[in-house]
Formats: sequence, structure tokens, C-alpha cells
Amino acid sequence: MYIGELDKTWRWRLLVPADTLLGWRVGRSVSTSHLGKYVYVTNEQGFASIGKARFYYHKKKPSNTYRVIVVGGSTVFGMGAFTPEQNLPAQINEQLQHRSVEVNVEVINAGVPGYTSGLELLYIMSELIYYDPDLIIAYDGWNDMVINNESINEGLCNPLKTVDHLRLERRLNGSYTVIGSARHFLGSVRGALELKLENLASYSLLEDIARKVKGYIFGSYLGSVKFSPCSIEVYRQNLEHMIFVARRHGFKIALFLQPTMGIDDKELTSDEKVSEAKLDDLELRKLFYESARRVFKDLKVRQGNGNTSVCVEDLSYSFKWVTDKVYEDTGHLSLSGNRIIAKRIIHALDACHFLMHKGA
Repeated sequence: MYIGELDKTWRWRLLVPADTLLGWRVGRSVSTSHLGKYVYVTNEQGFASIGKARFYYHKKKPSNTYRVIVVGGSTVFGMGAFTPEQNLPAQINEQLQHRSVEVNVEVINAGVPGYTSGLELLYIMSELIYYDPDLIIAYDGWNDMVINNESINEGLCNPLKTVDHLRLERRLNGSYTVIGSARHFLGSVRGALELKLENLASYSLLEDIARKVKGYIFGSYLGSVKFSPCSIEVYRQNLEHMIFVARRHGFKIALFLQPTMGIDDKELTSDEKVSEAKLDDLELRKLFYESARRVFKDLKVRQGNGNTSVCVEDLSYSFKWVTDKVYEDTGHLSLSGNRIIAKRIIHALDACHFLMHKGA
């Protein structure tokens, strides 16, 4: 189902529909574009493409196959990459295909826009373990920084629940009342009217003016979100729980702290400086990543060199000496950025002795 350009809320809801357990997930059999240059494709299982238009993964894993599942947020899903074959899981797959000689390597893109480590953990426990993975790669940090602190600022410090869960609960509970149902109905009518009016130049102009006025009155939302040490504790707990689940179900787990603009000392290009000017949460980023790096250092030491099932690596300084453009915005990566990160991930997996047949 082609849903058009991702410029309206209702289209985003088709790409990431609500889910009763996870809060939201990737929509099934969706193809869409964003900002006129980024293309996203999902299959009937709700997995994002790594290059193919048609693809399917059987839960009963094919014989002689090493299955890798990559979880994370929009940076894993593919935002920032112009086409599916440029996203991070696709680049990891390309690297692995060059190395595979004994087994067939299969990489699944299980990234979901907006997912934190807690939602990744829920996704792994509720669905992904049934795909019999040999290795799960978790690549995150940015969303935990934003969403965990947003939730805490709203009075919620919960490893597995975000403020979006509360909003969805309120919407669901409201549907059981007459007034709540009427509000939902009026909201649907409004959406239908917007769909009819969106192609009118005058309507688009009014929309743009309204957004600017709102921004002028209320200012930056992220700039008002304050750092809480609880956000790091939540992050640490989720990573440790991923390790526990991996051991319990007999697959390997690789945890990576992702880079993001403003915390990696990268010399920015002129295009990247345009994005940097829009950074409204730099202090929050620095405080969160300062603590997150300590968490990863501690996890790596505690797992030890002899561990054969857990790999931990801080990738947040991956672009420190890179002078080319790697950021498409303040955090999503270009093809060049994804290639660099994919190589760093493969290097870390090599060092952890993960790139071999299961049981070898």
C-alpha cells in the first residue's frame, strides 16, 4: 500500500500504527516517501526493507542460515537513507555477505521509528525471539536520551513504558465514553477534511503560518526537557535485561551506543552546520551521553573478554576524525555514515568472535 509523502499526521499513523503492547510498531505492507527524497518499504510482517521490494522471513529459520536481527529506532529503520539498500541493516548485511563462506547470512531490519531500548526489549521478548535469531544487534541511545527524559519530565520513570503509552491509554479509555467517542469522531472528520484540503495552496500556507506561530509562542519543546539520572538507570536496566533474555533463549546479543550530532567532536561540514543550528537539546545530549558512555564501559568490563554470548561497544565517537558529511540531520545518518558504522559494528563483532556459525 503506497501512502504518499509523509507530510501529514494520518500518514505517519499508517507507517507506525498503534500497538496494544508495544505502543506502536511499523505498519505492514507500506511504501512511502519523506521530504521528497527518502523512500521506505515494509513487508506484511512489519519489517523494513534492506533493499528488496518483496521479502518475507519464515519463523522456521532455513537450514544452514545465520540469522541476524537489528533493533533500534528510526536510525535502524532507515530514516536518513535515501533508499532501503542504504540503511544501516542493509550496510551490515553487505559487510556480512562478503565474509560468509560456511553459512547463509540473513539480516532482518526490525527498527521502529521512536523505539527506545525498553520498546526494543518488549519487541524482542514478545515477537523477535520466535524468529530464532542467532544474533540480535541493538543500536540505540538517541531515543533513550529524548523519550526517557520526556517521560520522566511527565512523571513517568518506567523502563518499559513511555509517555506515548499513557497517551494511547487515555485515547483508548476515552473511546468508551460518549464524549470521548464524539471527540474521536470529530478528529476523524478533521482528518478527512485535511485530506481534501491539503492540495490547496492557501490551506498549506495557513498551516505553515500556524506552525510558526505555535513555535514562536511555545518555543522549543526539546529545549524544555531536563536531564534526569533516572533516564540512565532506565537505559542500563533495559540493556541488562536484553542480555538476560539473550542468555535465556540461547542467542548472542551485541549492544552498541550510537553517535549523534553534538557529542562526538566531529568537524562538521557546511551542510551539517545547517542542521547543528537547529539543535535545541545539546545540553541534554551531553549530560545523557556522558553517563551512557560510563554505562557501556561498565557493561563491557563486567562481560569480560571470555564472554561468548555478549558483545558491548561504544560507537558514539565513531565520527571524531571524519571530515565528510555523515549526518542528514541532527542524528540520522547518510549512506556514508551508515557504511562507517556498519564497518565499526563488524569490527566489534569480529573482536567478540561472533561471526561464525551458531554452535561452531
